Amino acid sequence: VKRQATREQSVRFFHEYLKRLDPQKMFFTGDHVNNWLPEAPEMLNQLVRGNPGMAFLIYNQYLTQLQKYEDFINEFSVSAADLKTNEVLTADRKKADWPEDHAALRDMWRKKLTNDVILLEILERIDAEKKKENKTRWKKLSSLEQVKKRARQFITEERNATSVGVIEHYLNALASLYDPHTEYMAPETEEDFNINMSLSLFGLGAVLSTADDGSTRIVKLIPGGPAMKNGNLHADDRIIAVAQGNQEPVDVIDMPLKKVVSLIRGPAGSEVVLTVLDAKMGSNSAAKTVRMIREEIELKESEAKSEVRMIKDS
Repeated sequence: VKRQATREQSVRFFHEYLKRLDPQKMFFTGDHVNNWLPEAPEMLNQLVRGNPGMAFLIYNQYLTQLQKYEDFINEFSVSAADLKTNEVLTADRKKADWPEDHAALRDMWRKKLTNDVILLEILERIDAEKKKENKTRWKKLSSLEQVKKRARQFITEERNATSVGVIEHYLNALASLYDPHTEYMAPETEEDFNINMSLSLFGLGAVLSTADDGSTRIVKLIPGGPAMKNGNLHADDRIIAVAQGNQEPVDVIDMPLKKVVSLIRGPAGSEVVLTVLDAKMGSNSAAKTVRMIREEIELKESEAKSEVRMIKDS
């Protein structure tokens, strides 16, 4: 009975790992899952023996599927007629079945990318009047190219996952079987967790995101931080390279946002040098160099707050 319970837990472990790698069931097929199922009852015992081989076997297939997705994106195109086709796409596929085979997978990719293009086209029409009033010299990508670029950025980030990151997924799948509030943290995840808990970090005081062109966009500056006090950085400026003091700059175009952030963070009192494109200059912007000293940044917006109010009894 004990052996059977372990096998059942192992199968649950297998499905949880798949869910963490491919939550929207966009890359694995029913054929993949069925091929792995005979090995699933032994996954837990293998891990106990210090063998995470199944984790990397599945993850390597995930990387193969990402390559197929990228190939599909490169050849994908839509016509005006495609945007008017009456089709149904399940937006949230967490509870859906796995696509039966690769042909079904490609059909789902086609529907998803087409839907993404349609959504961007709608947003373009909504913003059309604003764009007339506020003309910009930025070169605008078509909706199709924007969708392709975002998909490629996702693929790049997934490919850059380290072996520690793979194990993090694997061990968290295991932990969830016993306690939904228990997590294994890789060093990078632990650093982010500690920053959130301490409500402070050593950096420049800027909220960042990935821009459509692969650069890192400054979303906003934190009041009192080095970036705001410097005066040479503004919201919507784009960071294209980062250097430590007098070292050679590192090109951050198409680099995952987490890695860019790790380059910008550092010990208090150390110097970081950003190569930046000024948003005000649009497509004619020339790169400028901004040197700053890192300071401790207090994350006041993330701080929990409470208050007690006295209400008179009427």
